[in-house]
Amino acid sequence: MDLEIIVQQLGKDNMAREKGSTLTEFHKKRISESITKKWTEEQHRKNRPKVIMSEETLKKISGTNHHSWKGDKVSINGLHKRMGRYIPMPKICPKCKKDKPLDLCSINHTYTENPKDWCYRCRECHRKMDKEISCIT
Repeated sequence: MDLEIIVQQLGKDNMAREKGSTLTEFHKKRISESITKKWTEEQHRKNRPKVIMSEETLKKISGTNHHSWKGDKVSINGLHKRMGRYIPMPKICPKCKKDKPLDLCSINHTYTENPKDWCYRCRECHRKMDKEISCIT
């Protein structure tokens, strides 16, 4: 974005300035520096928003204690996310032994919260498994 456009926009948004006044050279320089400045890792860490809750508090309000907990009324996507937290992802597909991106899938499409009913498969094996299940039912 062009510096003049930014300066004009800041001029419009700045409520402390009087109508019709322009930015001083000092302010233009500070705006320019803030746009082009590269932050170091230390500055990022220092300026990062502080965590208000401790890990202990976060654990207390997660799972069934969370105000948005849906229990058995969870959606299929939500159930996939929930089970993905509990089932470790292997590095390769357990079925074809290939190093491909893996999907979490319900083995027999029951979508229960039992980790034994879930597995990871590559997309190709996942589709084959879904076809087999649809032919059986």
